[in-house]
Amino acid sequence: MALRPEAAPAAGLVFILILISFLAPNLFWSNLTWVSISDQMSQLGMVAIGVTLLLIVGHFDLSVGAVFGIAGFLVVDSVKMGHPWWLALLLPLCVSAVAGLVNGVIVTSTGLHSFIVTLGTALIFRGLLTAGTQGGGAQTAEFPEELVRLFAYELPGGFHIGIVWYAAVALFTTLLLVRTQTGNWFYAIGQNPQGAANMGVPVKRTTIICFVSTSVLAGLGGIIQAVQYQAVDTAGGQGYELNALAIAVIGGALLTGGYGSIVGTVIGSLVFAATQVGLILARVPGFWFNVVVGVVLVVAVLINTWSIKRLASAKAPAPKRIKALAEERSVSV
Repeated sequence: MALRPEAAPAAGLVFILILISFLAPNLFWSNLTWVSISDQMSQLGMVAIGVTLLLIVGHFDLSVGAVFGIAGFLVVDSVKMGHPWWLALLLPLCVSAVAGLVNGVIVTSTGLHSFIVTLGTALIFRGLLTAGTQGGGAQTAEFPEELVRLFAYELPGGFHIGIVWYAAVALFTTLLLVRTQTGNWFYAIGQNPQGAANMGVPVKRTTIICFVSTSVLAGLGGIIQAVQYQAVDTAGGQGYELNALAIAVIGGALLTGGYGSIVGTVIGSLVFAATQVGLILARVPGFWFNVVVGVVLVVAVLINTWSIKRLASAKAPAPKRIKALAEERSVSV
């Protein structure tokens, strides 16, 4: 278990549940509290899954927060303009895909670091969002029944259907990583891009597909939030890029690429959401949320690093075996 990417988030989850249970024992385990936690997971967690895929490939995307906001704005604006529900859904997803395509093409064609490229496109996308909303406040819309059923339908217990979307995406991406050749390509590219290319892996194409997938998932999260709240504002998705990155790292992904899991990210999103909701219920000042998440993040990085070292040492041949192999070769010579 200690060598799995899920070890760090699992330890963090136990710590958070114990902490919040102590601070707010009567409120934390209520049904309404877990409805709020599930809503947080279904929105921000969707972004974190995409970020995890990109981290496994060895890249960053700092534009996902802006894409999240743009998708939410476009679905609201399309409904207000009277577009059919399917077009109001398709338009933001297509724009999100184009945003990811732009990021992927620039990174793969220029060789620039994805951190710098997506930082620049994040500023561009956020500026376009501000221009589209004319720098105003929240915009509201009355969504058609089809979109409400798809993204804001209330399940038994008060939970929203967004958590079902999140679970479905998590299951699909998990199977993609562990059961398909494309998933193997993701890990191979993250560990050694040149070596993967030498083995026939289409590195550029796979990387671009990963950027597009990450942006589409961010757009889907923005749509879920906009439909559920029936509103969007200029600051939609602001800061989500760093929160999603934190969730992915807490979930076991490495910034160096080639390591991570979707299961770990799901647990990490639960840690993040439970911390945020739990501290609010406990009436703890807001700045303590950042402190707790920071502590969990640092501990997660330490556990991840230790796990990788243990894994590497477990796979490496023992010193005596190395010496024996050297002696055998010298004798044969």
